Amino acid sequence: MMKVIVTYPNRTDERAISGFHGDDRSHVVPRAVVSAAQILEARHVVNTLYVDDKIRDYIVDLVLATRPRSRRP
Repeated sequence: MMKVIVTYPNRTDERAISGFHGDDRSHVVPRAVVSAAQILEARHVVNTLYVDDKIRDYIVDLVLATRPRSRRP
């Protein structure tokens, strides 16, 4: 196992990042890849899957393990 600590960028780096994403020359027009009906169908399929309580507890344990100790309940 390993632990990766990701911190926020400093002001200079943040400015460079925001400038990069704001470049009008790289404007990308989003396009639909699935329909709303396909998304609703996928949600229905996911909601029909059985997930044991042990798996749900493990997922919650993983989420809580990623939070700083000071913010854990």
